[in-house]
Amino acid sequence: MGNTGGNSCFVQLPQICFSPGDCVSGTLHVCINTPVMVTEIQLKITGRERTHWRERRHRTETREVDGERREERVEYHVDHFGRNDFFKIWIPLHRPGQMFTGQYSFPFTFQFPNGIPGSFQMQGFHFDTHFDCSCFYKVKGVCQVQGLFKSNIKHTQYLQIIERPPPIVGHFADDLVQVNVCCCFNRGQFYISMRSDKNSYCTDAGEVVQVIAEMDNQTTKDIGSTHVELWQRLVLRTSSGLPFHQERVVARSGFPGLLAGESHRGENARHMPLNLGVGLMPQCLGRLIQCGYYLRISASVACANDPDVKVPICIYSPQPAPQAWHAPPVPAGWAPQVMPVVDVGLPQVVPANAANQDEFYGLFQPSAPPLEIQGREVVG
Repeated sequence: MGNTGGNSCFVQLPQICFSPGDCVSGTLHVCINTPVMVTEIQLKITGRERTHWRERRHRTETREVDGERREERVEYHVDHFGRNDFFKIWIPLHRPGQMFTGQYSFPFTFQFPNGIPGSFQMQGFHFDTHFDCSCFYKVKGVCQVQGLFKSNIKHTQYLQIIERPPPIVGHFADDLVQVNVCCCFNRGQFYISMRSDKNSYCTDAGEVVQVIAEMDNQTTKDIGSTHVELWQRLVLRTSSGLPFHQERVVARSGFPGLLAGESHRGENARHMPLNLGVGLMPQCLGRLIQCGYYLRISASVACANDPDVKVPICIYSPQPAPQAWHAPPVPAGWAPQVMPVVDVGLPQVVPANAANQDEFYGLFQPSAPPLEIQGREVVG
């Protein structure tokens, strides 16, 4: 609870977990123990994504030491930043002027736009680069106190946005691949297909992806092994559009290979389950943060290209049960003056068009708007 000179305010909400498109009803409570001049009581609602990564680089510098010119390898760092506001709205709730001792309640309502990405936070290393990123939402109540050296009365409540999973459907992909040894010697064709039971999985449910794979080795090469993998693909961008890429396997299962001429199709198709475990990061397809997943089945061929097929899948956070948001205990004799409800209008967000984005969207449809990017990029 924000507190200044014995005066305080608190943003009260029925819950702190929401989904895109949800309607929110809350109240900004203000408790005045010391009379104060307040020019305006405001509500600020923000949805933002931010990115940062630091590259470690080296350069050769020539220095003069004891009259001799020497070359030294010097390490330095380059920082990249990105920031994008999906929305940032300041709404005046009241212009009270002198506020006397007492309690005041300012109800408000607003609706989250559809198409916004879920809350997200991630950091890590990729070779010599450290990265961190976040997508967050918050509601802030502010009582602007008149006076140059007077502190405002304020309180911020962070919210958790959880994307709803898409409709559950099965996935299918297949390909007939030309296998070339040492890039140029044709050794025949390999047919590979996979069918998964569904396209969406929960981060914390420990689910198993049920995959049925058909393979037909029409080459003269034996296949050493086959694999089913879950890949995580992370793309971060600065405010100016500079990209950072990381792609890694987060779950993997291995299975026997196929001899030359061996076929597993129809009733002989292979069952290749993949245990996802728990603790995966949820999907987040924003403007600057794009974290998505795909399933890949591959066949390992020595000294040749590996036949494979891929299908995108959604990894989503569990939908929490509605729960009451417990505010601090109400002071004794709490009897606030309740003001009229203020309806806060947030801008409607239209999902970006995948056809206008980079190669990342060949697999994933973005769920964040192609809004004007704000922020800065710092190099040095």
